[in-house]
Amino acid sequence: MTSELVNLAELRIINKDYQGTLDAVMPSVHARWGYAPVYPLAVLCMIKLRRLIEARELLRDTWATACEFPSSYGLRAYLYRLRGHADSAAWSEQQCELLCLQRGRTIGSGLELMAEVYLEVGDSAALSAARRAVAENPEYSTYRILLGRALLQAGREDEAGKEFATSLRLNPDAA
Repeated sequence: MTSELVNLAELRIINKDYQGTLDAVMPSVHARWGYAPVYPLAVLCMIKLRRLIEARELLRDTWATACEFPSSYGLRAYLYRLRGHADSAAWSEQQCELLCLQRGRTIGSGLELMAEVYLEVGDSAALSAARRAVAENPEYSTYRILLGRALLQAGREDEAGKEFATSLRLNPDAA
């Protein structure tokens, strides 16, 4: 039953139905299901619905139940930034990067996760995280696409176009 709800949540998030997505994943969250992606998905929906206190509480609860996932640090950093806690936000971003390294991923993958979170919630920090990911690995086309998306969000269409073109040059099969 739980996996069917996650499939339903996936369909709803594609349509940006944040309340419907949240309704679909909350039974899994309440059951403390060990499938980690339901937690950041629930937190993201809570943020989109401006239910920030609930989002913060769910993040705190997932830490208490030892359900640690890199994107949770990006979500936590965003919540800290909203409250004006720049030092705590920076710490969360560093933890995301460290957790990625511990799991055999690159720092760039942690930056990518944070940029994705920031893009989804409309935070300007997406641009900084995407730039850092590109600096980490300038030849990785996915980071270039991410930077292009962040530049578009910032209203810098010309720069975004250059990043998309660079991405296609780096990986022509992606077209």
